[in-house]
Amino acid sequence: MNECIESVEDYWDKRFKDEGKIWGELPSRTTQYAFELFRSANVKSVLIPGSGYGRHTKFFSTCGFDVTGIEISSVACNLAREFDPLSRFYNASVFDLSFDTNRYDAIYCFNVLHLFRENDRYVFIQQCDNKLNKGGLMFFTVFSEK
Repeated sequence: MNECIESVEDYWDKRFKDEGKIWGELPSRTTQYAFELFRSANVKSVLIPGSGYGRHTKFFSTCGFDVTGIEISSVACNLAREFDPLSRFYNASVFDLSFDTNRYDAIYCFNVLHLFRENDRYVFIQQCDNKLNKGGLMFFTVFSEK
């Protein structure tokens, strides 16, 4: 059997093209928890890997943070640039962040980590850790069966 397997980029481009703002315009409640943590730690800059169409970046940018989003879907990046003009967006994989020479005070990552296989999770977390300023914070949420 010879099945065509679409790329990750194609999958997410199709989803965002067909469904638009899949999860609505409101951010997750977890953004409020992260905001409190980031504010108490005097965070200024936030990186959001897997930023989608910008519902979380918009929350943080309107709260005054300098926000950068990384998103594999070019369709989602275009939606994000319209929805949240205050943030910067890069259309790229979260597995190679070397193109972005900036370092950040914090990382907010919503429901991305569980999408990867175990070994890729370690690579991704290391990529994120390499993007942090000394004493930086990482705030991750994931789906779990437990």
